[in-house]
Amino acid sequence: MTVGELLKEYRIKQNKNQQEFSAGIVSQSYYSKVEKNIHRMTADDLLLLLTHNAIPVKNFFEKLEIDPHQQQLNQVNALFEEVTKANYSDNSLAKIKKIKEKAVKLDVEDDLKN
Repeated sequence: MTVGELLKEYRIKQNKNQQEFSAGIVSQSYYSKVEKNIHRMTADDLLLLLTHNAIPVKNFFEKLEIDPHQQQLNQVNALFEEVTKANYSDNSLAKIKKIKEKAVKLDVEDDLKN
């Protein structure tokens, strides 16, 4: 999850529009682009925005997914778990082939090289 996506999630939970949520910290149009991940926000503005909207900084950053490859890593870990379980089943070869098909669809190898 990106900063913009998480801010939008909090804004919607608080039933605020973008102008109310950004309240003079940044313009509504700039804030809109932050939510859409077109613009980035400075750390100072982000902290002001969190404080203004009573969002605990620690909670915000705990929910924030910093590593762009985290989702892929989670998927790979899930596949490894499936392989481990498949090794102990009666039909392990067929299960492992299905897991391989899932892994090919992830195309993780090319993404991790970049």
